[in-house]
Amino acid sequence: MEVDLTVGSQQRALLFLNERSNNNPVGYIFAAKPRDEDTKVVVFPILDVKAGEYLVRVQIDGAENPLEVDGDNGYVGPSVAIG
Repeated sequence: MEVDLTVGSQQRALLFLNERSNNNPVGYIFAAKPRDEDTKVVVFPILDVKAGEYLVRVQIDGAENPLEVDGDNGYVGPSVAIG
């Protein structure tokens, strides 16, 4: 995944997926693969995820991207479809 900033080789990067469902939604957290150098491309191994649409957040050393909000629909993005 390419991000808008340079991620240091020693920084902790996490990927959060939260299912957009009203029926027992699930959430996942994945740690980035180790990096040998500073980069804008971070690789997250994603395994055993239930098919569905998910809100996506990336967290770097505790700071995460904000979710997009639509007044009528709540959180709307960024999102990804898996399945």
